[in-house]
Amino acid sequence: MTRQDVQQILQTPFYERSSKGLQILEWEHCAKKFYKIPSELAMEHLMNMHEDACKNDDDPMILKAEIDTDTYYFGIGLDECENLPLKQIRELYKNATWSVYTWAD
Repeated sequence: MTRQDVQQILQTPFYERSSKGLQILEWEHCAKKFYKIPSELAMEHLMNMHEDACKNDDDPMILKAEIDTDTYYFGIGLDECENLPLKQIRELYKNATWSVYTWAD
């Protein structure tokens, strides 16, 4: 699956996909959604993702970075996002809108 595939799936709200029997991503939860966070906090989470994954965390951190017309997802196992060059991560840090996937309460 590519980041474009994920973005295409997420364009339809969770409840609509659920009620119509459409694809639900394995990490999605009905009571979670993406919330904007500052770039500094996103980088802190991004740098700690490997440590968190090594702890076998049942509730992994998922980040989204939106820049221009591109969207990148971190923490869901997409190689094209997880292995970005440092130059591209710096660009995302400076210019992207970052969000974290968390409880919607």
